[in-house]
Amino acid sequence: MQEEEVLAAAEAIAPHLSVLVGDEAPVVQAELDALLARAAAGESVKVRLLKVLAERKGTREWTRRLLDIPPQVRAYEPLPGKEHRVRLPRYTCPHGDQDPWFRFDVRDEVPICPVHRVAYVRVD
Repeated sequence: MQEEEVLAAAEAIAPHLSVLVGDEAPVVQAELDALLARAAAGESVKVRLLKVLAERKGTREWTRRLLDIPPQVRAYEPLPGKEHRVRLPRYTCPHGDQDPWFRFDVRDEVPICPVHRVAYVRVD
């Protein structure tokens, strides 16, 4: 995987950190921001970013799933320009008691809640 893909993943995960890691979100965000600033200064930070993203189960699984999908079928496309935060579509059970599901691939069908047997709904 290319450095640019890891940088894009680190930027794309930011809006989801509170869901993925809860109270640790500010700590993870600070680590990512520091590494992204170093990348903007021309330093290669791919390995360090992957390490931060792999430290917690929520970010590890989210990042692995995003990076496993070929860029041409991912459910997001980074906007041109330096600053951008991309939100992957997030879905959850309308009863609100299940883990969220993220749509990484445009080919993925929105799942049915295994407990309530209703379709997940998009949460913005």
